[in-house]
Amino acid sequence: MHIASLLSTELTSALEVWLSAIGHKVSTDPTGAERLVLDYRHLTQAAHKTDLEPRYWLLLDSQLNTAQTIQALQRRCGYITTAPLQRSTLDNWLAGTHPLEDMFSINRHHQLTPEADPFIGPFVDLLTTAIWDQDKRDQAKRVIIWRDIALQLPQFKQLQEGHKLNPLQQAQLACHTITGAQLLAPNDTFTSQIIQQHHEHFDGSGYPSQLRASQIHPFARLAKLYDSYLGLRRHKTYAKAQSHEISIQKLMQGDGYLWPGQFDPQLLSLLEANASALADLYQFWHSQN
Repeated sequence: MHIASLLSTELTSALEVWLSAIGHKVSTDPTGAERLVLDYRHLTQAAHKTDLEPRYWLLLDSQLNTAQTIQALQRRCGYITTAPLQRSTLDNWLAGTHPLEDMFSINRHHQLTPEADPFIGPFVDLLTTAIWDQDKRDQAKRVIIWRDIALQLPQFKQLQEGHKLNPLQQAQLACHTITGAQLLAPNDTFTSQIIQQHHEHFDGSGYPSQLRASQIHPFARLAKLYDSYLGLRRHKTYAKAQSHEISIQKLMQGDGYLWPGQFDPQLLSLLEANASALADLYQFWHSQN
């Protein structure tokens, strides 16, 4: 049995004790028949070793951020559980009874098109008229609307049917950035880039690649701000809709989940400067839909 765990040093030691206690030999010898615990920093090197196949990986995702978990999912980890690891969960994993959904599967026979979003045009114009010309604004509107195209695929629809997601499910849902980019990549590499980057954060804390500042295309930075504002204003199964005033406050000051460092500071300043007009714009749009 090969078991690879992407853990901190402290949890690696604890897992070694646990596995040994229930009869699984633990070895750190990379050439041995038993291949066990790897720290996350060794993940890249491990991916090229013939003695460690992704289908044998065990990932305790509460120890990783979303970008790191996505990297593990990209390597087709076969079975994943969330910490704290319970005995029944481990037994099920060892028995191979909990296969993981492949979030990157694409059926190119389906012709997917973005859902209508009449608010995105006015939002782009309101925030960027002072800094972008008309052609650039029109291009942004055409591109940003594709950002969530992968959410129409079955594996993502299934996730969205539930209630509040656990850490692993959140990372699975976050894979829509990569899967959506793959959908557009053959024919539109530029839109593909924006799709992949639209959940990156200006301070480098986003996903899937933890890009920062100028590494993120301006359209993707605007899409991040747009999604964050709309996400606050809309009712969800696990959170009620926020008022315009509270939404602006959360974006400008943070709320523990959102914080100002995630956003392009120029765009955030433009949002604050146009907050009153945005309130009127949203109210009008909401009354029409």
